[in-house]
Amino acid sequence: MSNIVLRACFVISCLCFAACVSDEAPPVPSVGRTALHGSAALVAEHLLSITYNEPLLIESASFQRYFKRLGRIELSDSVLVGSITKIVIDANGRLLVFDRQPGQIFLFAPDGEFLKELSVEPCDPGFEWRPSDVVFSPLGSIFIPQNGPRHVVFDSSGECDYITGNIRTSYSGNVFTADHEIYTFVRTRDGHFINHYDRDGEVIRKIGESDHQRNFLNRISAMNLIQDATGRLFRLLPTSPLIQVYDSTGVDLGTIGSVPDMYRMYGDDIPGGLRGSDMIKAMNAIMREHSVSPYMFLLDEDLLLVYSTNGFEDRETSDRGSMLQIISTSGVVLTPEPIYMGPVKLYIAGARDGLLYFTTVPETDENGDWGNQGLEVYQFIR
Repeated sequence: MSNIVLRACFVISCLCFAACVSDEAPPVPSVGRTALHGSAALVAEHLLSITYNEPLLIESASFQRYFKRLGRIELSDSVLVGSITKIVIDANGRLLVFDRQPGQIFLFAPDGEFLKELSVEPCDPGFEWRPSDVVFSPLGSIFIPQNGPRHVVFDSSGECDYITGNIRTSYSGNVFTADHEIYTFVRTRDGHFINHYDRDGEVIRKIGESDHQRNFLNRISAMNLIQDATGRLFRLLPTSPLIQVYDSTGVDLGTIGSVPDMYRMYGDDIPGGLRGSDMIKAMNAIMREHSVSPYMFLLDEDLLLVYSTNGFEDRETSDRGSMLQIISTSGVVLTPEPIYMGPVKLYIAGARDGLLYFTTVPETDENGDWGNQGLEVYQFIR
């Protein structure tokens, strides 16, 4: 099995939710604002105008202590979105929806109205379009990394702007700044690091170079890199819920976060010479016996959310197969006990301005055809 297939299998396995909740979770620490703001206010304006009486899809009391449901965004059926891999939200509440398998990227309004499908044709009719990630800049321009050395930049309206030079990016873990500089997580056989590129594709600096778990990390795609408004970078590796922090020039500021009691960290590495079925067996054993943290989101301008799974728990029956932690960007842990999610058929697709977006399993219409996935939207309660 190829590395690409293995990476896909890992991502799919990590997307499966199953966990629950203790009614004895401590109260939520109060940090900062409570009102809807930024893109959340625009999204809520639409959601709160709709009568929505569907039963709660997340019954976890722990989750409900931290989040309340605002409603559901139904994506327009004027286009068919096969499966939502990821969404990113801009300051105006617009939704950039990525369906990785066919390589399609759609732009929707905050109410789910279809606006545009992104296309590289105006920039280069012969360009091989193989997107691997989607990123908004703080000003709304769009960076689309490709499975290849050249990548595509779109303006805020979704029109193709230009194609970059030779830049090495990752399946996830990409940052696009207002000045069109790029930070991306790079993995090699010798180790891993963050590359900081200027808009012309020239490397400005390497950040956080390390050979820790180089073989294991070179075979999975779950890497996370976030930049906040101050320019600080937050990096999450899948083998730990602890977040590494760097300033904008690459100075190491230490780690933030906490390790839950039941979190089983993988601290070793697989042999570099493993190939084929031997490598697959070794990777699968690690996933079954340990916890992994495949996703991190900027929940609000000062809050990070880490999603972890416990592979040693039965996801069909366990109360604690998956969990969330919320940490302020200054290092305050807002969840002394992790939020156990419960066995739900929802997947976290994105977050912004205090809102958490889950994709739902689509339903069939009277003709038996599948519709688009909906987006269940929850507001963080400070």
